[in-house]
Amino acid sequence: MANLDLSLLPWQKEVANDPARFKVIAAGRRCGKTHFAAVTLILAALDGNPGGVMYVGPTQGLARDLMWDKLFELAGE
Repeated sequence: MANLDLSLLPWQKEVANDPARFKVIAAGRRCGKTHFAAVTLILAALDGNPGGVMYVGPTQGLARDLMWDKLFELAGE
């Protein structure tokens, strides 16, 4: 089994622990928004709730390009 490194920054932990269903993050470039989304997707996929995971971007290609590599970096082999 792969070892997952799903560490979060303090602001990411604060957002993750917030009970709101929908979360909007107003932040600049390179602050960790994609990393936070990838960790959230992985944890949601592992919780056993089938179909409870979705990532949306401006276009399907852009969403795939942004997230797929990050998911493999964190959880792939």
